[in-house]
Amino acid sequence: MKFPKLKLSKVLPTSTEFERKKKDRGLSMPKAHGLSVRQFRIFFTIILGSLFLFFVFILIRSNAVLSNNQKLQTINRKLEQKLDEASVGSTNYNPLVGQWLGKFINTYYNYSQDKSDERVQNLKSFVATNLQATDMSMATNQSLKEAKLNGLFTVDGIKTAQFSLKVESDGKPSNMIVNVPFAQKNEKLTVVGLPYLAPEVDSMGHVDKARFQGDGKVLSDGKVVDAVTKFTKAFMQKYVSSSKNDMSLLMDNPSGLNGSADLIGIDNMRITGRPDKPVVTANVTLQVHDTGIKQKQSLRLELKKQSDTYFVTKFNQA
Repeated sequence: MKFPKLKLSKVLPTSTEFERKKKDRGLSMPKAHGLSVRQFRIFFTIILGSLFLFFVFILIRSNAVLSNNQKLQTINRKLEQKLDEASVGSTNYNPLVGQWLGKFINTYYNYSQDKSDERVQNLKSFVATNLQATDMSMATNQSLKEAKLNGLFTVDGIKTAQFSLKVESDGKPSNMIVNVPFAQKNEKLTVVGLPYLAPEVDSMGHVDKARFQGDGKVLSDGKVVDAVTKFTKAFMQKYVSSSKNDMSLLMDNPSGLNGSADLIGIDNMRITGRPDKPVVTANVTLQVHDTGIKQKQSLRLELKKQSDTYFVTKFNQA
């Protein structure tokens, strides 16, 4: 049997054809598996969002810590004030405090013009260093005949001693009641404000007066300033001449000197606050009624506008 002859050139490529096809195919490179632009943007957005949320969390936590610290400070101040109020009073009288205050009162209200410099030097050991010597002078010679400590209490957290005094001026005795603000640290004591005339403290009542402080931007409205000035002068004139009941129509927590003193003058008046709620600070000079004894003291009035006049919401002295 004869088989047909096959031409291998038609079945298998020649070496020349194989080389040509190999060159045509070129080199096959593996595809790189990287991030597309869209994927990179999504990834970058996620990172930025995470950082933003982290900083928001830190800010919220910081504000919470700050708020808690402020609350703790407020609670601490209130506790300190309550402890201070609980530590003073007629039931917790300290003989050391009474003796020291008695020496101050004796030095302050015994005044002789020819020994005024000596008296000022003696007073400097009792009073705060920023109290001016000129504020401690007296108008006439006078002598302290009697002094009785009525009690110790607080005025806006400031320890205060009240004395009933009998002072003789020009040969005529006169009774007066004064408050003495003071500070205490361990066994050290300092008078932090000038003694001021005051109504006798009622041991059954609640003392809630703030100590004198002057701050704030001065009001520039001329009409408001004139109206407040006029009211302040009228109020102080009423205060020195009227009783507690009479003053109830003009002020909260009413009090009055009931004619025990006369208003000599008001100076260094400063009006701050708002037109509807002005705050007045001033220096006043009072004279014990029917005597030559004059008393310099400071006041602070917090007012509230009512129709065409004002009402005193808080009255402070120092």
